[in-house]
Amino acid sequence: MKLLISLLFCCLFANSSVAQKSSQPIKNPDFITKKNQISQILVNNKIISSSDLKQRMILISQISKLNLKQKTSLSFQRIVANKLIEEELIRQKSEIYQIKIDNAEIENSIENFAIKYFKNTKNFYNFFKKNSLNIDNFRKQIEAEIIWNKILYEVIKPTVSVSMIEVKEWLEKDKINKNSQKFLFKDYLVGPISSSDELIKKFHQEISGKKDYALILKNFLNSSREDQVGNSWLWSSEINPQILTRISSLSLGQISEPIKLEDGYHIIELVDKRSDVNINDQELDFIKKQILSRKFEMSVKLYLDDLKKRAFIEIIE
Repeated sequence: MKLLISLLFCCLFANSSVAQKSSQPIKNPDFITKKNQISQILVNNKIISSSDLKQRMILISQISKLNLKQKTSLSFQRIVANKLIEEELIRQKSEIYQIKIDNAEIENSIENFAIKYFKNTKNFYNFFKKNSLNIDNFRKQIEAEIIWNKILYEVIKPTVSVSMIEVKEWLEKDKINKNSQKFLFKDYLVGPISSSDELIKKFHQEISGKKDYALILKNFLNSSREDQVGNSWLWSSEINPQILTRISSLSLGQISEPIKLEDGYHIIELVDKRSDVNINDQELDFIKKQILSRKFEMSVKLYLDDLKKRAFIEIIE
């Protein structure tokens, strides 16, 4: 199931060896340039500074080891800016919903993160200190993550349901198409349509050479929606023809090259495939959950789109 890219926790999640490398201060990467640089972003009554944007870009590029260059900087900058805008809108929305996040909850999340990826909190804080990164900005990321998780499961999810009519329609469609081949795969939406081909190809090249590419992809996404990146069985008739063409030639456990569709760039990981014409009660329940999951995903996308449409957003260069 597709999922919009999340730079919320960047690629810190992807490499557990960061702790050993934290003694080396980060140098400004080649892509940090004044040309076409965003000076600030206005989101309603809040300001996202160029420093906020630059720090996030450095954090992502250095720890993910994507080795981005100046020629891809503008596209990369736009992706990061879009995520910072979403985070700010989420924090502002929490005031309307009166969602209160306790400092202890934030600190607990940071501690769990530090232990998991930096072995201990000392290594984690040393990493930020030695590289002159603002820990308060990271706390804001954590806060937005916690708020978003509450909005997902307390505001959006309760509005989504599936009727037996929808299940029957889904089954009837499969009978009409008489296509019994099923694919189990993970669909990662790794960049918006505005991303440069070169940036997406570079990202694909970087992860293709790593054994833990699935972990990097998974952790490059918003962890609060991690469940939506789970295994998704689909009949051939339900799959986008371009995606179907690519995954039909993949081996199990293999990832596809980036696929450019209307909503952005997709990378597909093929988990399993089979042919099956029999539907039992257990699979019927599974189908219902699949429909529910897709409707939930659509509701999430519509929610974020509406949030942006209703907001005053200005990017100043």
